[in-house]
Amino acid sequence: MSNYPLATSTWDDKELQAIQSVIDKDIYSMSDSVAQFEQDFARFINRKYCIMASSGSAANLIATAALFYTKNPMLKKGDEVIVPAVSWSTTYFPLQQYGLKLKFVDIDLDTLNYDLEALVRVVAEYTTLHLYTNSLPKEYHKLKEYLIEKLEKFYEDKISILDKTQRDEAERSLYIQILDENWREHLYQMDILKTGIGLRGYNQKDPLVEYKKESFNLFNELIEKVRVEYMKVIHSLQIKFEEPSQYRDPETGLTEEEMIKAIEEFNKQMAEDEEFGDIFREEVVTNQKKPKRNDPCPCGSGKKYKNCCGKSGPKKGVLASE
Repeated sequence: MSNYPLATSTWDDKELQAIQSVIDKDIYSMSDSVAQFEQDFARFINRKYCIMASSGSAANLIATAALFYTKNPMLKKGDEVIVPAVSWSTTYFPLQQYGLKLKFVDIDLDTLNYDLEALVRVVAEYTTLHLYTNSLPKEYHKLKEYLIEKLEKFYEDKISILDKTQRDEAERSLYIQILDENWREHLYQMDILKTGIGLRGYNQKDPLVEYKKESFNLFNELIEKVRVEYMKVIHSLQIKFEEPSQYRDPETGLTEEEMIKAIEEFNKQMAEDEEFGDIFREEVVTNQKKPKRNDPCPCGSGKKYKNCCGKSGPKKGVLASE
């Protein structure tokens, strides 16, 4: 286990001189030195702009806000954010201030960074994908790209056994089911909100304005909950093909094929029986339905019935007894 000192001096002579030059100018936050630093740092990190903040806490707040207030927001209220279990409180506060849900992951005591095994367990809550810690990159951006690539490939491989129509139908059905369950819960929460919103007036607040705010927040929570649950379900989905079950007669318990075989076997046994064979064979023949004129002749000649046993005059073959 590594030991880290609680507090040490990190300033060298050049930094102390730079601090003193800012003090001498008597302009601490908007001086030409700050503007020059913003330009130099922007070039250093290969960005178009850079802004100096008053503290790391303010920088965290600005960075979090930047993920919300963009043309295509990368985060929205209710999103879950994975954070290390040990960090500054000002790392967490901006996230909570914007309505994000913190998902704590334990740390590695040697590096004070994420414990990769704990991180894998968190990811496993959303998917059946198996990850191995020895293959995970430790750099944040590489880790993020690695997980996204693995999850996308895992899902595509799993769903590839379905054709496009089946895939669209499965995804649509799952989404509608999840939306239906959460929508009913949302309506229930809206009824609760309506019941108690009038009490806001006692706090000198307009109940109508408060209702609009609260209902908007509830709707955003609904969207996020549906999105998260849908992602969990499709990544945990197991696709199996089952053979259609055969119909069985409720009385005999036999399938259609088994019943046909049983009937044929019964007919064979009865036809071979010494006592009832002649009677049975005669009954089978005489109970045959008379064929139509253009049907094949039942005698087996291959001719039409009208040109064979169905001709005018005495009957022939199996129908001679009629």
